[in-house]
Amino acid sequence: MKANEVPFDELQQVGISEEAFLNLPKEAIDRMMTGRTSPLLQMQWTKKDGTLVPFLGKLALMRDAEGKVHLNVIPRIEKQEMVQQLAAAKGITPEDFKKMDKGEILVKEVGRERQYFQLDRTTNSVVSIKEADIRVPNSVGDVTLGEKQKDRIREGKPVELEVGDTKVTVGVDLNDVTGCRVIKGDMNQWKQDKLIEWDRNTLGVAG
Repeated sequence: MKANEVPFDELQQVGISEEAFLNLPKEAIDRMMTGRTSPLLQMQWTKKDGTLVPFLGKLALMRDAEGKVHLNVIPRIEKQEMVQQLAAAKGITPEDFKKMDKGEILVKEVGRERQYFQLDRTTNSVVSIKEADIRVPNSVGDVTLGEKQKDRIREGKPVELEVGDTKVTVGVDLNDVTGCRVIKGDMNQWKQDKLIEWDRNTLGVAG
């Protein structure tokens, strides 16, 4: 995605000027320019009477069927019961929701497609992706993944590897543009990283 494709007019509608967007941390801009969600941002809607309504949420840049880039706004949901209601609307049972609440990836058949679901704790929203959009790596460093390891990852379960003298863990993470993430560390580190992500901080950029 190129800088001249950013829909600054749509950003302005949520209180983010072109200057404010360009002043975001490089990591935040890189995430959006590669199809991922932004960190949690302070934004604002303008009501018809001109009243400003502040809110927290994430942004993503998405292409439509004609290839034009548009802004996708993901507001933070504050009420837990609403989170579960929205999850239920996607066919997620209370039992499935409890699994996601523990940081697990949910894999479900939706129509004729297999999809992955994950709870984004920063917005309390359920994010999903089609299996076809998940890019499971063939190798990590000089270690080639076997078919059983790849199948385990496709089932939403992380895999621990030894790359040289370093332990790494590979698994599905819908916050990554590839749908998969590799971290240094074992399964315990993977679980910790799921709870402590770099983009948990709130960035105040409205204006």
